[in-house]
Amino acid sequence: MRDETANQLAEERGRLALRRRLLYETHLLLPGFEMATREAAIMQLMLGPEPAALQFERFTERVLSAMGKKYLPVYRMADGEFAFAVGRRAPIGRQARSMSARTWWRRLAGIARRVCKPFRASDISTMWGESYTAAELPAMRRAYVQHLQHIAHKGILAIHFTRSPGRFSEEYIDLVCEWLDRNGMELGELNYTSFYFVYALLNGPQRRSLYGRHRIAVATSADRHKRTLIEASLRSEGALDVQFLPISPTRTMTDNVDLAILEPPIDLVLVAGGIGSANILAQLEPLQTVCLDAGVCVECLADPRLKTERSFLIDDAGLLDRRE
Repeated sequence: MRDETANQLAEERGRLALRRRLLYETHLLLPGFEMATREAAIMQLMLGPEPAALQFERFTERVLSAMGKKYLPVYRMADGEFAFAVGRRAPIGRQARSMSARTWWRRLAGIARRVCKPFRASDISTMWGESYTAAELPAMRRAYVQHLQHIAHKGILAIHFTRSPGRFSEEYIDLVCEWLDRNGMELGELNYTSFYFVYALLNGPQRRSLYGRHRIAVATSADRHKRTLIEASLRSEGALDVQFLPISPTRTMTDNVDLAILEPPIDLVLVAGGIGSANILAQLEPLQTVCLDAGVCVECLADPRLKTERSFLIDDAGLLDRRE
């Protein structure tokens, strides 16, 4: 009887709106990043009360145990993905008063595209170079929902529902929660986690378990020179083998990848496809392994200097090495 009551309560909680269930603001104090993020004060909205370190440990164990055994896609969502889903919103807080380097690069990229071809305000261009026309967007947004539903069912959505002094992307939290509910994505403790857990896993002390003695594939549009740098970095972390899966630099939402070019077995796939990584991740299921939306972390493998640009890209050991 007690078990039945517990199950009923769990079902009722699951039917509540997502925003009402994100009750806990959890300070992201993670192993290996105590010094690196001491002043960041990033609070993740979570579904449970456990400390971030414990939730990160469970996330890491789940990823490591699935490698080479089970399809586990992990997709990150932050301001770019939010804007694609619900439309761009005006920033709030400190970010509204100052323009980051990231915003400057986005604007410069937009200017370059306008010079090269006509551009309409209703077209979409992302900071990672993806470019889609207004006519394509309705079908793409429908496909995007399907990709996210697939990932939420089979794996994990790592979402940037955070509070921080700069209030970065906070303007999207309520809107995106409503959008996820409206599109039938039932998120719980098994398929929702922190955006920064992916960064911390790929760049913290646990990366040695992730990369070491494993066969890795990287889905990227990188040229030959950058692929050489990425491979060298992964092999320096102990990777046994590194393969590359080519994807489009500007059209990953419409890509159809050719998995036949990869030689199994593969333990881990790193995907760097911007918003379109959702499309790529959904196609990787036949590989039956862990598939991480790694984004800028792949860029950092080619150029470690980029690690200073965001939280959880450089751990305490890396900070100490730079100071010596």
